[in-house]
Amino acid sequence: MAQMSLVLIHLRSLALQCEQSHIEQGTKRGFEALTLQLNKEKERSESLLYRSVVPQRRLGLLLLLLQSLLTNSFSSIPCFMR
Repeated sequence: MAQMSLVLIHLRSLALQCEQSHIEQGTKRGFEALTLQLNKEKERSESLLYRSVVPQRRLGLLLLLLQSLLTNSFSSIPCFMR
């Protein structure tokens, strides 16, 4: 009878270990899926940011160049007051 109890305890322990392992694998797969999703979203966000920042930087450089050209071109124009 004591051996039967030990066998049942051992079987219950094995069943719990199996269930825990199954849950851990499911959790791992869930985290892997979320990681892939987050990486895709990160790439998408970085791409949008890059497309937004690069034209603004080019525009800023263009405005600086235009300011420089206008300053150098019109630095000696007299101003008449009434």
